[in-house]
Amino acid sequence: MFNNSRLKLARIRRSITKKELAEKLNLSIQTLSDWETGKTVPKFDNIIDVAKILNFPVEFFEKDEQISILEPQKVTFRALTKMKACDRDMALACGSLAIYLNSWIENKFNLPQCNIPLYEDCSPEEAAQRLKLYWNITEDYIENTIYLLEKNGVRVYSLSENCKDFDAFSTWENDTPFVFLNTTKSSERSRFDAMHELGHLVLHKNCFIRDKKIEEEANYFASEMLMPKSSIMEYRTVSPTIGNLIQMKQIWNVSLKALIYRLNKLDIITEWTYRLLMVELNKRGYNVMEPLSIEREVSIILKKVFDVLKEDNITIHDIAQDLRLSTYEVNSMIFNMFDMFSTVNGNNNSNNKLKSKADLKLL
Repeated sequence: MFNNSRLKLARIRRSITKKELAEKLNLSIQTLSDWETGKTVPKFDNIIDVAKILNFPVEFFEKDEQISILEPQKVTFRALTKMKACDRDMALACGSLAIYLNSWIENKFNLPQCNIPLYEDCSPEEAAQRLKLYWNITEDYIENTIYLLEKNGVRVYSLSENCKDFDAFSTWENDTPFVFLNTTKSSERSRFDAMHELGHLVLHKNCFIRDKKIEEEANYFASEMLMPKSSIMEYRTVSPTIGNLIQMKQIWNVSLKALIYRLNKLDIITEWTYRLLMVELNKRGYNVMEPLSIEREVSIILKKVFDVLKEDNITIHDIAQDLRLSTYEVNSMIFNMFDMFSTVNGNNNSNNKLKSKADLKLL
């Protein structure tokens, strides 16, 4: 049976317009629209052509389970004004598939419960400070941002979107918080993105106005989480040269740009010095290639999930087959944990079931 909603999702995921897909299929736009709305059903040969063009398994379009596309007004994007609508919608479709994957995982595992307090009436800096007290974070340095999120019930997935204006986004889905990180950015930038999205979750759950103000608030929150004012002030006497700041940034594992921004906002450096440093940063190419970059953080929960599944002979191929997705699609959502060229095929055995629902905890 053809699932019309999945056709729209797959088309948007591949960033193909109705007009483009109709032309590739040698059909009218009206015919394609009728398929997507469910007014008519394509023939099986048509479904095969659609699957080939959109690079989805044929079976994906025949599974009854609905996958709702995330609504833009419920999602917080960075640099939304710069983002093309097609890039935004492509990311939303990818996020929707990640939530679909997450549902599969939660049917088999008890994941950490949501422990995200809301500080919607606080300043960003105060919210960050209160959250650290609530989570009993006593160190100035956060070792692993994804671990911190997952430990407190946030579901974190990756998005391999090669879009210069797309960093990350977050949303609440049935009171479960989700954060999606773009793995094409630097490791340091990804850490900041993770805390930026945490800021949205804490500060803006019930705010549906997407503007520059809430983005600035999330930036201030992330800065205080990663580079606390009390910690930064200890180094205010350091001469603000690019060389010195490259050494300083390693204290908090942040990007050079984020550190310079923080120093300026705390009035440790003047606006003039800030501008000079940004010019030199761009001149050296550090806005693209982060100096002394660190290893990328990945999901700890997802690694544990796949370790447990492996014990029961359930592979990424088995999961992909169950979801009617390609293994590459699944892999792109889990921080590319698997080498697709070396991973052996799954057993394709429907009897491969987890013996019991497993509890996953992060200490």
